[in-house]
Amino acid sequence: KVVPLINEAGYRTIMIDYVGHGRSDKPTKESDYTYDRHLEWIRQAFEQLDDDPKLALDQVVLFGHDYGHPLGARLMAEHFPERFDGFINGNAGLNRGRWELARRHQRWRRFVRAVPRVPIGRVICRNQARERLALPPCAEDVEAGYDAPYPTGKFQASIRSFPEMVPEDSSWPEAKANQRAWEFLTNSYSKPYMVIWEPFDVPDLRNRRDEYISSIPGAFGIEQPQLRTGHYSPEDDPNGVTGAVIRFLDDLY
Repeated sequence: KVVPLINEAGYRTIMIDYVGHGRSDKPTKESDYTYDRHLEWIRQAFEQLDDDPKLALDQVVLFGHDYGHPLGARLMAEHFPERFDGFINGNAGLNRGRWELARRHQRWRRFVRAVPRVPIGRVICRNQARERLALPPCAEDVEAGYDAPYPTGKFQASIRSFPEMVPEDSSWPEAKANQRAWEFLTNSYSKPYMVIWEPFDVPDLRNRRDEYISSIPGAFGIEQPQLRTGHYSPEDDPNGVTGAVIRFLDDLY
């Protein structure tokens, strides 16, 4: 829903599925999935995109939703500190293990551990935040589309493994890597940084949205939209998300 609107505004959108998600390959062992391995897969993908003359990539902005923020921030900090012109954070934390896990994340972790098949479509289309905001459920074919990549629980190793990667304290390797990415964002990164957030989305005990806006220099003085959505803002309010993205791109370019 978001991509066609961005493209109609004169920009081009390239979507990269994380391995194990969407239309990508789906290794069936949970141990196949780590932050470091995913970061390397994404790095390789961007190198291949840059090397393809048919794509002619030049000016690029990253949009990182959820896990796309820690992975996107680490991609910039560790591999491409000058490559991208801007970053858009979509409802995403950067957990450095400084506070305990959010209760919502703890519930999500327990849930994906317990059920034989995670009902992805229902999670996105019929969740508590949508109900609180009086948003209607998605159309049946949309909900079915979210379920389609995972015909059985065997294909959901990635769904189960990602919540386990979020660090519980600062001793975790993932916490240390995220802390280095945070130091990059707050000390070295001066390009535009926009936060698209929901009213109920507080990944830790602290309000991460406020922390990003007040601590990252690239966030100063630009629009920081807080939309009436749940966590899945591109599905809940595609026009609101798209409008914010296009304004960000128009101001940048």
